Amino acid sequence: MKRFILAAVCLTASGCTLLTNEPTPTELSRHETKPTITNNPEKDWAAALAKFDFYAAMKAGQRWSQQDPHSAAAKLALVQASNGVADLNNNDDEALEQLETNIKTLEQLEKQTQNQTPLQMNQAMLHYLWAEAIGLRVRLQGATGAIHLHDLAAHAEHAYHFNRDYDEGAPQRLLGLVLVKAPGWPNGPGDSDRGLELLKDVVARFPTRAENHLYLADALLDFSRIQDAQTAYARGRVLNSNNPRVKKLVLALEHRLHLNRSVKRY
Repeated sequence: MKRFILAAVCLTASGCTLLTNEPTPTELSRHETKPTITNNPEKDWAAALAKFDFYAAMKAGQRWSQQDPHSAAAKLALVQASNGVADLNNNDDEALEQLETNIKTLEQLEKQTQNQTPLQMNQAMLHYLWAEAIGLRVRLQGATGAIHLHDLAAHAEHAYHFNRDYDEGAPQRLLGLVLVKAPGWPNGPGDSDRGLELLKDVVARFPTRAENHLYLADALLDFSRIQDAQTAYARGRVLNSNNPRVKKLVLALEHRLHLNRSVKRY
């Protein structure tokens, strides 16, 4: 299995994998600012997320969930922010604990809504965040996390089929990269040709989203298409915002392009 660069949704993209000996700047470890706190935690969550302050968004999501413990939207908002915090956390043990909590929350949400008609939940968001959390866990666990690849691909596929356009193609770009990175049958869910086509398509449909270009660049490197990867990377970098998760992905791709090598399989 190839190592993953899984961005968050920016999320997304939804986290990214830094290669061995790659720099991990302290400023990317956790984006904490003094949050704006009002009587409306949902509003605070949205405001913090718009500033890419995942830690403040997580705190607001916790208050929102406490105020409305039966709200699926509040729980999804909390998981979305918490995935971002885990992605940027340099403490692997803390990050893994956060991710396990997020996965359990999503499992509970799915069970709670199975008997509801219609489902009062954004299913694309639920399965996307689930796949993202599993992907971040795989990244942190390395080879031992490979047993979760089928679950990762399954939730990415579910998110894609519920709404491939969620968050400007987040389910499609995640599914595409998973299919490129994972080993194919019988060892894994990978399908590199399909994955590459999905990534090309999401770039064409959402050309202003930085992560779409950066995911494509990562995949093209695995196909040894260095010049095409550099072009996609350059486009994604130009579109980059102040999102620390995207900055982390840019650094990872810069490192790969500098080394001019493909990611090795486990």
